[in-house]
Amino acid sequence: MRSLIIAAALVACCCAVSPSVAQSRYKTVEVVGQKHLHAFSGGQEQSQDDDCITPQNGGRLVTGSVMLKGEKTVGRVIYEGKPNPTIANDTPRMRNPIPTHNAGWWVKSETPQRACIEVFARASCTEAGCGVSTDGMVAAMERYRVH
Repeated sequence: MRSLIIAAALVACCCAVSPSVAQSRYKTVEVVGQKHLHAFSGGQEQSQDDDCITPQNGGRLVTGSVMLKGEKTVGRVIYEGKPNPTIANDTPRMRNPIPTHNAGWWVKSETPQRACIEVFARASCTEAGCGVSTDGMVAAMERYRVH
């Protein structure tokens, strides 16, 4: 009986998890850039604007979570580098599109420590009211350890 008690004490001692080895908890939050991005084209010119964000809580940006928050786009659009099927002559992942009448955004770069978006607008017309635009703020999810 005594050996059974000693064996149970050894198992309890050896298998207990110390506080320093305890599994950490993680939290995921949205990080939003400080700059309001705006691109507008109302003639045969092009416009673009960009911004980058970094983790704000000592964590890492979640891959694939970068987006344009509060997006407002007027005109035919390319989202995140993927052409809208209604736009002629586009190729997959063109990013900055051909100089036609369109507006949208794409992810310029994305790492766990920094993510950048560019918004763009191009008009190929001169008549009044033919403008295109894109507005919003760069955002991504950050995952960090809670102590």
